[in-house]
Amino acid sequence: MWPKKNKKLVSLGGGGAVLEEIEGEEEDDSDDEEDIQQQISDAEKKEAKVRVDLDESMKAAQQLMEKSKSDTTNNLPTELLSQCNTEISNFGEQLDNATKSREELAAKLHRCRLKRRMRESSIKDVLGKLDAVENEIDLVFIMDATVSMGPYIDGAKQTIRKIVEKIKADGKGKDLRLGFVAYRDIDDGSDRYQVLDFVDDVSVFERFLEGVKPIRNNDRAEDMAVGIQKANELSWMHPTRVAFIVGDNACHGTEFHDYCNSGNDYPAGIFGDNYPTGTPGINIVSELSKLRTNPSGGTMNVFFGRITKKTDKMIERFASVHNIDLEVVDFSSPEMVEKVVVKSVRHSVFNSVSLIDSQSKLVEYEANRGKMKKAKMKPYTISKDF
Repeated sequence: MWPKKNKKLVSLGGGGAVLEEIEGEEEDDSDDEEDIQQQISDAEKKEAKVRVDLDESMKAAQQLMEKSKSDTTNNLPTELLSQCNTEISNFGEQLDNATKSREELAAKLHRCRLKRRMRESSIKDVLGKLDAVENEIDLVFIMDATVSMGPYIDGAKQTIRKIVEKIKADGKGKDLRLGFVAYRDIDDGSDRYQVLDFVDDVSVFERFLEGVKPIRNNDRAEDMAVGIQKANELSWMHPTRVAFIVGDNACHGTEFHDYCNSGNDYPAGIFGDNYPTGTPGINIVSELSKLRTNPSGGTMNVFFGRITKKTDKMIERFASVHNIDLEVVDFSSPEMVEKVVVKSVRHSVFNSVSLIDSQSKLVEYEANRGKMKKAKMKPYTISKDF
């Protein structure tokens, strides 16, 4: 973080506040930067080593699985498989910690460079923006609320308080607002969607979720379009904005799935799509593009929580045909929600800090400093076969 100096909040006429830095003893910022850069280099090496170890453990486990299938004597000790599984789990945790450490150091370097470069001009403004993007966060869940999604709705109820606590434990999200959009299907009448606009009280959020009941639908495709549309209508305000779209089935429109493309195997109805041309009156591509381009001076980070392969074609079509690349995260089990959401919000804050850095006209990086690596979210999943 910043070198230790006295700071105070200064109120503005409009009711806002910025950080005013009270200069203490001058510190050698260039030395600080070199030290942090070395720490980043060490962290990258550690992360790379852990990733190699993890890959090797996963390969070894796969080889054991293949050997066990071909070994008719069944003499392969199960302890070896258990040991591999434990190693994979441990290395996965180490990789998460190493990645988090590198991201924190990278953000620290961004801040240190900004402070040094802009001390004589607009440091107050930049400090205020940094404080805002780290602490003022809008987080919304756009979730399918049909019957198959019951465990995920329950998971959100059970983990949201832990999610908020973990985000704030990192020193971020002091002003975190939560929103929720439950979408179902076009023919569900008044149950088609439920909306909670942003609130800063976790208890209000939890009470709202108590009223979100999963209901059975009459075809496989869901009205994701109305969910995204309603999310666009929320009172977005904070500079760091995070949206999770979560569903186990694709949206309406045969462009995005194969539910109705196999003759009589997938007729309209429970296994098909009653609206093969998409949700009437709502263009999901336009609504999704609008959601992704809604930063208002900050960043908008849209994640798709992948539960099953039934949404893969939809995600691929968004990217290849409509140039909408969603950041896909692993929601294959309700138990993963807490970890993935916290990690994704932290990643979004890092993006916001980086954006302020890159947009600042007074910050010019030395060529020999190199470029910072953008954190890549690549969750490892341990096969249930192990």
